[in-house]
Amino acid sequence: ASSAVSGNSSPAIMPSILGVNGSVSGLGVDPSKVFQLGTAGQHLDDSAEFPPPYGVIPECPEELAELLETGLDQWGMDIFKVAEYTTAPLTCVTYTILKERGLINKFKIPD
Repeated sequence: ASSAVSGNSSPAIMPSILGVNGSVSGLGVDPSKVFQLGTAGQHLDDSAEFPPPYGVIPECPEELAELLETGLDQWGMDIFKVAEYTTAPLTCVTYTILKERGLINKFKIPD
């Protein structure tokens, strides 16, 4: 049994998770910190590695590299310390784990 479609030919407008017209205001998100990669104000140039080594562009790359190299395989790594070095700590840790264990290639996750 098929349902009848109303005479309205325009598609239904789905609400965005970003709010009205893609806005993040009112969602507890600081719009000045919303960006695709990196921190607000950072721009990728043509020579930048993509994706970045840890899946994000950290504010403190040397400190993040040291923490992930020494603590990623340790139970109880301080995720709050990672959050001090990047605005996307869970993305950073997840991407690094997937990359180091070869799971990005195994599951054919696109760049």
